Amino acid sequence: MSFADFAGTAPPMTAGRSIPVASMSKSTSVQDKLSSKLDQFQRQVIEVKRQAATVSSSLDVQQDLEDRIKYACLIQDEITKLMPQLPRTAAGDVGRRKLLKDFDATSSQLEKVVQQVSNAQMRHVHNLEAEAAASSGTTLHASMNGQVIEFKQLDNEIAHNEALIEERARDIDRIQQSVVQVNEIFRDLAVIVGEQQTAINDAHTHVEESLAQTQLGLSEVKKAAASQSSCVLM
Repeated sequence: MSFADFAGTAPPMTAGRSIPVASMSKSTSVQDKLSSKLDQFQRQVIEVKRQAATVSSSLDVQQDLEDRIKYACLIQDEITKLMPQLPRTAAGDVGRRKLLKDFDATSSQLEKVVQQVSNAQMRHVHNLEAEAAASSGTTLHASMNGQVIEFKQLDNEIAHNEALIEERARDIDRIQQSVVQVNEIFRDLAVIVGEQQTAINDAHTHVEESLAQTQLGLSEVKKAAASQSSCVLM
């Protein structure tokens, strides 16, 4: 679903220069919510980047990182739903473009770090597979039953960890796809915002031209009326 679909449900565009108080209040309220969510989103992405920079094979650390990425995506989705609620006015369009620019930059950072995490997860899976392959023959050379059991337990633990990490790698890939999709949606929104600004400018120009023509027409009518009055008196 593109932002063109969301935009279709937004409030109608204001043609004139006067903006109703209720519309201004709604615009400010939505913009405040968006600003707050954007700040929260930016902080979350910074924390994701910090954790992703520290490579760890600990499953707990990896789970925490994955949870943070999912939470960042939830905030990202909330911003996506709030953005079309901004009334389409000339005054609100400046703030809309700034929010869009900041959100797009932060989303691009999230997309990049998710790709890095996904690559790191896959490398770790390959390392575990190599360790499992290297240790699989060790049990054949063990001379004591206790050692054989220990090696088998180690193999089982590696296989279990490998399965968990593969599952999380798939989750990260799904998250990455959703992040990319949101970025595409907001690129569509950037085009929509540009078109809206052009429409607003055209509307203002049309109103000004109509006003000038109306004033000119009234002036001509007054001149004609004055001329007619002079003729009657004569």
